[in-house]
Amino acid sequence: MAEPAVTVRNAAKAVVLHDGRVLLQRARWEGHDCYLVPGGGQHPGETLGAAVRREVHEETGLEWVELEKVPSLNLLPHGLRTLLADLVRGESPTRYLGDMS
Repeated sequence: MAEPAVTVRNAAKAVVLHDGRVLLQRARWEGHDCYLVPGGGQHPGETLGAAVRREVHEETGLEWVELEKVPSLNLLPHGLRTLLADLVRGESPTRYLGDMS
């Protein structure tokens, strides 16, 4: 019996900073309050840059969060807390995150 085909879909996420604040989306996940960086799935044929701009535009109305507060938030995926905390220290966390959940 053949195994089902696995579908992979890229996601484009944005870390948007302004005046010492980061743009986050407040959400509920598995019954808990949490925060997410804006972004979402890339459409076929769409560049990652276009995807992230579209997704941030679609998710307008999101709140700004002081960078200093990020380490104490239930930010998903959890690996982003450390990366965003690096920004508070002036470090650049720019890197491919791979399969982070």
